[in-house]
Amino acid sequence: MSKRLLKTLKLQVVFVPNLLKNEKNIATCEILENPKHLRIRLDPAVSKRNCIKNILHELVHVKQYATGQMKEYIHKPIVRYHGKYYLEDEGEKDYWDSPWEIDAYGREYGLYYRWDQYLTKKKR
Repeated sequence: MSKRLLKTLKLQVVFVPNLLKNEKNIATCEILENPKHLRIRLDPAVSKRNCIKNILHELVHVKQYATGQMKEYIHKPIVRYHGKYYLEDEGEKDYWDSPWEIDAYGREYGLYYRWDQYLTKKKR
């Protein structure tokens, strides 16, 4: 994201006990007032490694929303991603095949690898 966009971004990270048990999610990203005011919710019971990986995954969604790459429609089960419209389905297959999740999972691993390398260098 550009430095200008980062200056206008408002991001909250909150820990929600039993999120996984109650909503079947370790973490979520949600829009609050507008696509530049977002909240990441995270279950604090997960391991430190999973916590970091899930935050990185949700930060990809933050970027998708804030840059306008992705938009979810409130009153319709439709998602616009890179200008193409998708019917959002709650099914397991549709989740894994959705391009915004493919992007987030792919970037999650790359970001985690870079973060781990940074920490390893810092310890030397």
